[in-house]
Amino acid sequence: QYIYIGDFGNNGGDRRNLRMLKIAKNALYNNDTVQAHIINFNYTDQTDFSTPVHQNRYDAEAMIAKGDSLYIFTKDWKTLATSVYALHKHTVQQSAQRIDTFFVNGLITDATYVAATNTIALLGYQKGDFGMYYAFVWLLHDFKENQFFSGNKRRIELGTVIDVGQAEGITLQHDMKGYISGEA
Repeated sequence: QYIYIGDFGNNGGDRRNLRMLKIAKNALYNNDTVQAHIINFNYTDQTDFSTPVHQNRYDAEAMIAKGDSLYIFTKDWKTLATSVYALHKHTVQQSAQRIDTFFVNGLITDATYVAATNTIALLGYQKGDFGMYYAFVWLLHDFKENQFFSGNKRRIELGTVIDVGQAEGITLQHDMKGYISGEA
């Protein structure tokens, strides 16, 4: 019933105004402009807001909606892991609770959830030799409830992103066919 837009990019690790924009889908059909409901949040375990740019654990670009919750997957610049944080879809002011962390050996830039197969795809990239960047997808499946990293995991290497820029977006349909986009 809603579209959720994440406004939580945090390259510097110093943002204190993280939020989600929640827009009713039916408001989009006949209107040129719509009013977004705001969900403000913070990370419960972030206490340091003074880290150098690209050196923090609280940057994020990826999110999925599942059930009554929104799940944010972080870009951990320090450890090349991702942590998943949970938010309730309808609470306007809240603290995001960390559920788990998984070493992905890269930076996660998007996520998608396929309800038909109960699969999550995490898109990311990693820096390789000679300054080259390589894209990958982690497929997460056979997990229970919101313990996304507890089931089967498979990493698929997508190759260099020299022609398309940083891998930024992923969407999959119920048959697991979909699209991946890049900055270029």
